[in-house]
Amino acid sequence: MTFNRIAGLADRWNRRSKDFQRGASNAGLNSTERVVRLLLWLIVVPIFSRQFGDNVLGIMMLVYSLLGLGGVLSLGLTDATVKFVAKYRALHDRASAARVVQTTLCVYLLLGAFGAGIVYLVSPLLVTKVFVISDENTALTILALRIGGLGIAVRFFQSVFQSSLYGFERYDLAAVIGIVENTAAMAISIFLALNGYGLASVLTIIVLMMFGNGVACAVATQRLMKSHPVYWPRLDGQALKECFGFGVYTWFQNVLHQAVANLDSFLIVAVVGSSAVAYYGVANRLIMQVHILGAAAFAFLFPFAARLFEQKDFDRLRSVYHRATTTILVLSTGVLVPLYMFGDSLLAIWMNDSFASGAALVMQLLCIRYAVLPLSIVNSCYLLGMGRVRIQTASVFLSASTILVAQVLLIPRYGIPGAAWAQLASVPLAVLMRWYVERRVLRTIGISATLTYFIPIAVLFACAGLLTPLVAGHRISSVVALLAAMGVVATLSAGAAYGILWLCRRRGWIPVG
Repeated sequence: MTFNRIAGLADRWNRRSKDFQRGASNAGLNSTERVVRLLLWLIVVPIFSRQFGDNVLGIMMLVYSLLGLGGVLSLGLTDATVKFVAKYRALHDRASAARVVQTTLCVYLLLGAFGAGIVYLVSPLLVTKVFVISDENTALTILALRIGGLGIAVRFFQSVFQSSLYGFERYDLAAVIGIVENTAAMAISIFLALNGYGLASVLTIIVLMMFGNGVACAVATQRLMKSHPVYWPRLDGQALKECFGFGVYTWFQNVLHQAVANLDSFLIVAVVGSSAVAYYGVANRLIMQVHILGAAAFAFLFPFAARLFEQKDFDRLRSVYHRATTTILVLSTGVLVPLYMFGDSLLAIWMNDSFASGAALVMQLLCIRYAVLPLSIVNSCYLLGMGRVRIQTASVFLSASTILVAQVLLIPRYGIPGAAWAQLASVPLAVLMRWYVERRVLRTIGISATLTYFIPIAVLFACAGLLTPLVAGHRISSVVALLAAMGVVATLSAGAAYGILWLCRRRGWIPVG
């Protein structure tokens, strides 16, 4: 009996060690890819601003929003591909996993061609009848949108094989491919911009590099599938039924996510103009990187939760849930509090003084929004992995509807600060969803303990709000001094967040995990 217990403990330790190694590799490289992408973006934006001007930079932000809205056509099949490739991998059925990939590829090639055609046809109407675009930039905007439409088709192709790698829990491999693609795309784009080439050339290179990413992911997927082919698109009835049965809900979620992430830019350019959307778009995309980085680091929880759910290992599901929540909260708070306090100085050094004056308030408001949002990452991964896709869809619908209504009401009246204020309207729903997952899905804690996870956010941003007026009138002009100040505040914020959660755990308000 003693031997069996020791063997059982050793087996559990071995499984957890492998889970940790796989999770650390996925989280590390996937996060690295996002960090590289962020660093490249920080480099190229001021270069493009100087070379092209704020109006053309605003057009570029508009094209990126168009690429994001291309997810409206995705039908949720990327998440379905992750889900069912992970499922059939756990069941050692690579033939079924390959059929899922081929079916998704077939559907996405058709949707990509359809989306590119629609964008090509409606671009002139949008530019001349809807957006506030100067006459001198009308032709450029039409061309840029059409290149973005082609990018939608290429992104569909890329996402099929990228999702397949995610289903195999090979986020690390997909991240390496992404790092190469982004580095090459940005390096060539900078070279073109500095040598007199225009926005159209830059966007074309970005689309071509995206296609190269898709090809590399396809080759990697084929090696993981071994003898089961994935290159050739074909429709399989069973795979189509499975993917659409799951994907229709995640598609609806993606539509809502993309609407919240991108429609504000379209509203701003329609009401205020392209220079205003440059201020908002740059600040929003900068702060959004914190959420994207957290989502990348913990994205492996989706196939991980799906695999453990198939294996009925609920103890490990609960343990990882609370550890992941603590980790992502500490990291995101440590990054966002210094951005809240020193965003004005950062924007002034990175861009220019006038840009900082136009975007600093927006950045502060978005920091609060994105401090709460990372807590939904773990929730979403678990709900999708455990098959609670309808609950997750209902949550996203309520959140997106609240934000969009607030944006429609506030942007015409307050401009870009109104768009940022509208983002805060979904915070109460984030609290409710934490309670649902913890109480109804994992059955661990009640509503009072659910609120405990939000204590570090409230305390630290209240302190930041009191201290920011003291530094706002003294803009830091030295890069070294700014990095040093932000580093000190980041360390103190992350340490304080962890300390608060540690004290709450000691008092029994949240489980040890």
